[in-house]
Amino acid sequence: MKNLTFVFLFLISFTTFSQIEVTRGKFPFNQIVEWPGKGTLLLGDDPTGKSQEINLSLLNHQGEVQWNRSVYPKNKTTHLITSSNSDYIYFVDDLKPENNQIRYNQMNQSGSVAPTKFDMLSVIRSYRYTTPNDLALREIINTPKALVFYFQLPVKDKNIIENFFVTVTHHNNRVYHCQAPSTSMDLVKKGLDEHYVFAGADDEAIYFTHLSNEVGANFVNFFSFSPKAEKLQPTKMRPINFSPMNSEINFIGLTGSYYLQTFTKAKFENRGKGIYFNGSFYYAVNDDGGKNLKVYGQNEKGEFVLLKESAKQANSKKNSSSSVAFIPLKDRLFIVSEIDNNTVAFEISDAGIKETNASSLQLTSLRKNPSSFMSNSDEHTFIHMVNDIPYAMDIKNLEKLGTFVFLKK
Repeated sequence: MKNLTFVFLFLISFTTFSQIEVTRGKFPFNQIVEWPGKGTLLLGDDPTGKSQEINLSLLNHQGEVQWNRSVYPKNKTTHLITSSNSDYIYFVDDLKPENNQIRYNQMNQSGSVAPTKFDMLSVIRSYRYTTPNDLALREIINTPKALVFYFQLPVKDKNIIENFFVTVTHHNNRVYHCQAPSTSMDLVKKGLDEHYVFAGADDEAIYFTHLSNEVGANFVNFFSFSPKAEKLQPTKMRPINFSPMNSEINFIGLTGSYYLQTFTKAKFENRGKGIYFNGSFYYAVNDDGGKNLKVYGQNEKGEFVLLKESAKQANSKKNSSSSVAFIPLKDRLFIVSEIDNNTVAFEISDAGIKETNASSLQLTSLRKNPSSFMSNSDEHTFIHMVNDIPYAMDIKNLEKLGTFVFLKK
């Protein structure tokens, strides 16, 4: 990679700490994204279109521009993957193998950039397959210790879908992989099985989950593996007294599924979602019988029981519209349920589960700016925290701004 030297300096001025001003970098800024726990990323690409360079800076929580760097994607479109639990961000160039490879740039919190790639053909050859072009990417998740890719491989002659997980450990970019149990195409069509979705992660384990129906009973299955893709003991739970409603599932964050759904305009639907959070397992579902949100989990005896349910959200009728959004914010997880335009929200924390104000959750803003939740801001306001004090900026005309001005709220 080029040795970059910039004469461009970022000027930060404080007017009795009432505002922060940040001037443009090498290119005019046209994106602003929170890196949870680290600060705000200010990004701009080459306005001439002559290069695919992206210039970006990190405005930290002390109100200082910590660094200015550039990355050089291999594609015109790259995909920023962030997390509140990771000290790294990624620009993933390929959502489908290009010449069998997935290419990306890794950047750590000090601003060091590492362009690299991995070979998906070598991965699936380990499982006696040789068709990487048939792979379908389902998810990219930035977990505490590794970047995780979830791929599916349809095998029509066996009437199954193979499930592969590839992990890239942050500290050395080494690639590991494992295979989850296959999914029956027929059972998915019948609504008796479903695809894996991300449930949660910590330093030791990464969890994906799906709901299956076995001999007339519903089971929540958690498939787990280490950051080095070593399979761990699976967990299975059986929620009772519920009828799962097929719901649009949204995990609020910059993940692979967000980009895939944005580009394809497709909705991702499942019958609820298993959750691993703060060392505990949960299952959240919009219940068709009660027309409400239910959250199951373990009680003090370790039994899997109903922990919390909302009041009835909709009139009893068939074909209700339904969605569930999951919003991780530091040590709290918000679950937002909507049934026929009636919304409720639960908050999960160390204190347990409680109902919270759903109207304050701006889902569009939260994806790129989780701190906006703390200030009840609208979708046109970006919040940057300085020593736990919110500073706000109007982003309606972002690309026209020569200087970014954050005003103390």
